[in-house]
Amino acid sequence: MSEKIGIIDSGIGGFTLLNELFSRSYFCQYYYISDNENVPYGTKSQLFMLQRVRLMVNKLKQKKIQTIVIACNTLTAETIEQLREEFHELNFIGIEPYLNYFNKNEICNNKKMALILTEATYKSLRFTKLRKRVDPTQKILTYPLANLASLIEGMESRHCIENLKQEIDTELAFLHSSNIDYLILGCTHYTIIKKYIEKTYDLQTLDPNKEVVDRIVQVAALAKSTDCNSFYYNPNLSHDWQCLSLTNINIFTKLFRTYGN
Repeated sequence: MSEKIGIIDSGIGGFTLLNELFSRSYFCQYYYISDNENVPYGTKSQLFMLQRVRLMVNKLKQKKIQTIVIACNTLTAETIEQLREEFHELNFIGIEPYLNYFNKNEICNNKKMALILTEATYKSLRFTKLRKRVDPTQKILTYPLANLASLIEGMESRHCIENLKQEIDTELAFLHSSNIDYLILGCTHYTIIKKYIEKTYDLQTLDPNKEVVDRIVQVAALAKSTDCNSFYYNPNLSHDWQCLSLTNINIFTKLFRTYGN
């Protein structure tokens, strides 16, 4: 029997992590649940996020899922510790800004690095602790962004891509004069437009998706397979799950095609 992995996000950002899982061809069933009616979570309170994520966890528990990925930096920062206490029988894997890249790679010497993330992640106690532990001298410049996740989440419904790009460029205008070499993407939504960011601002982006997938493989003991992945999607905490192929999700394929991923 194939393993089951649950993936939780506020919206579409976790598709970037799911895409990495799909590309490695494991013998696995993926259950992706999100709260599209309330996305994004970057401006929501911790109490609100806890209430919503508990609902999503219980939906996944009904599917007999033991390993759950919190595919959202904000949700990880604000809820994962409480979830581990309340649902101690489950394995939770979170995702956090990849600050430790600075320490793990010699190529970062004499390079300028920055991090973009949501305001909620930036203000969270978990991120504060992470930053003190991994980057105590604050070598990595940090920029909390109010609107970028919302802009990316709303892409599929926008008719004029050029107007949308102008709004994204307004949000990221500081990058033009920053002389940054490496930009850490502290939100899974941002990974959707990583190629666009690299091309527009002439820098290299970093995200933790590959390392998170390595951890998922380890925790869930996933095995390689030539069989197709099974993917079940629940975008609004409903009773029904849609059985889909990742390539059949219009919003995902449209965004990745438009922004060069």
